[in-house]
Amino acid sequence: MTRATQWCWSLAGAMALVVVTGCTAQAPSGGTSGQQTSAGTPVSGPARSITDPQHEDAAFGAVVTGTGLDGGTAAFMMLAGSTLKVIDGHTFVAQQAFPNGATAKAAYHLYTGSEMTPGQPPVVTTTRSQNEFRFSLTYAVATADLPAELLPQVLDGLPGGVPSQPERDSALAAIGLAPAWAGAGPAVPMDGDPSNVGVVVDGVISQAVESGIDHAVNTTNIDKTQAGTSWEAFKSGKKVWDALEANGTIADALKRIAAARDCAENPTNPITKQDYADHPGAKEEIIKKLDGMSDEVTGDASVLFVELFTDAGAGLVKVAPWLGFVTGPATNFIKENLGKDIEGNVQAAEQLVPPCRRITYRVTGGGRVTVNGTVASIKAPFTVNGAGDGFRVVFTFTPGDATGKFGSVQYEGWGEGITMSGSGEYTITGKDPGPYNLKKTVHGCVNDGNCATTSDTWKLTPQTQ
Repeated sequence: MTRATQWCWSLAGAMALVVVTGCTAQAPSGGTSGQQTSAGTPVSGPARSITDPQHEDAAFGAVVTGTGLDGGTAAFMMLAGSTLKVIDGHTFVAQQAFPNGATAKAAYHLYTGSEMTPGQPPVVTTTRSQNEFRFSLTYAVATADLPAELLPQVLDGLPGGVPSQPERDSALAAIGLAPAWAGAGPAVPMDGDPSNVGVVVDGVISQAVESGIDHAVNTTNIDKTQAGTSWEAFKSGKKVWDALEANGTIADALKRIAAARDCAENPTNPITKQDYADHPGAKEEIIKKLDGMSDEVTGDASVLFVELFTDAGAGLVKVAPWLGFVTGPATNFIKENLGKDIEGNVQAAEQLVPPCRRITYRVTGGGRVTVNGTVASIKAPFTVNGAGDGFRVVFTFTPGDATGKFGSVQYEGWGEGITMSGSGEYTITGKDPGPYNLKKTVHGCVNDGNCATTSDTWKLTPQTQ
């Protein structure tokens, strides 16, 4: 992602405020448990674990829909319970438990020596397997922008560079997660500018067991008519990252990228065909790029989904205000730029592949029944209207496989007091993309009791639009 932003924001509430370099920080509120201690980490301070699950409210739902995600996703998120495990002043894990058995966990590591500067867009990397969606984030926060009361905890023992992979894995093991996917930055600590605090995040959405949601939409005070297309996907047990793809904006983007991919896979534009002929391997390279763009759209949405639980209006931040100052830069940037990034990927995909010419087929044939019509595609069911001496007939063709080169045919006819019907099989021959010859053999009967088997051959001539 190419992102750039400056941030300065405050958390709402009636708590005491501490002014820190143009931004404000709240003192911690109730609902926290005792501090997890480690060598060199002060016991006192605002960074404490939150063991009681925190839930979201209608205001949070409005934040979710304001990012472009739909009401179904907002309702699903509002049914989650969030907790926070603080391992030490610079290592902590936010966790969510969802009503369909899925979980989300993000381990945050703070360090000095970041190659990034505050205000730079976060670097996002993602990967997914059958039951997990993993991501990593790297970005930087100005030390002066952290709440003053939090600094003793953060700075005491703060690593001088990106935590090593074993250290990152240890934080995940503490909450029962498998080792991190090493997708973010170097693993060797280095000395750095103490005025900046680097942040590396190992996040994962897991859903090993799929189950439906028993809760009604109205549990979350979301209007059922505004629940959004994703709600049914969540209810039916779709994995979180798959259900996110049902959101309107995301679904539309993926559809447009898929159309570009189909053009790359099955080109009809002579420019694309010539490019493939001149540059062996170009097809595979283009398809790989398009698949990457599709993955990035899903990745952006999935990372935003997890990061929103540490947004200014989220339940965890309401009881642990300090958390927002660490997570805010990445959360705010992704939240504000989701739509722009998705549209950027779509435009890049559509510019990468010249538009395919749409091919239809003119169907012509004579004999006892004359046909003259248009077929959109031979790879999907299609109908052809015909006419004879005083009667009309409609043929319905159903392909037998994805090639559309054979299948079954049925027909119904009427006129001058008679009706007729029958069925049979057809084959299509010819080199792609045509012209083709369609040969059908049908057996049918007229309502006067006469039956017969007939065969005809029609011509399918391709037309480009």
